[in-house]
Order: sequence, then C-alpha cells, then structure tokens
Amino acid sequence: MKKYLALLILGFCVNAVADENFTINVNESSFSINGSPKIFDAESLYKELQKEGLESVILAIDACAGPVQVADGYVVLKKLNINKIELKGLGTIEPGECSNV
Repeated sequence: MKKYLALLILGFCVNAVADENFTINVNESSFSINGSPKIFDAESLYKELQKEGLESVILAIDACAGPVQVADGYVVLKKLNINKIELKGLGTIEPGECSNV
C-alpha cells in the first residue's frame, strides 16, 4: 500500500513540474512548444495542446511577435481553460529585424 501511495505522490509531483515548465513560444508569425523546431499556427497549436491537459503555461513572446499573433496564442489558451499564464518577453527589436513591426 505504501508503495502505491509513494508512486501516486511521485506522479503528481512530476506532473506539476511538467506543467510549470511548459512553454509556448509566440514567434513573429507562428508558435512553437518548448523550443521545439516544429512550427504551429493557432489551429494546430490548439489541437496539439488539447492532448497535453495543461493547467498552466509560460507564454514566451518574441520581440517581433505582432499583437495579432499574441492575441491568437492567448485565445487558444483560454479555449483550453488554461487560467494560469505567465508572460515572458524574449529578444530585442533592432531596426529592420522584424517584418511585422
């Protein structure tokens, strides 16, 4: 019985740590998850995140990401009822570097 209880507690701890470290990168015209090279649009991001069952995420917003892209990412997270969203800014804007801005 103690062994099963220990495994159950460990499972909850691992799940909580995984949720805390789940990052969605909002790029200039696409999304990525946890720094993966796989690229998503808003619809495919929604489908991918449905599989995860997340409660919280970090929304890492690139300096070149336009407001529509940021809003699309936020809408996807709200559709999934993810209420704990930490915002994180990435990069700097250099003249001529971003095409959306």
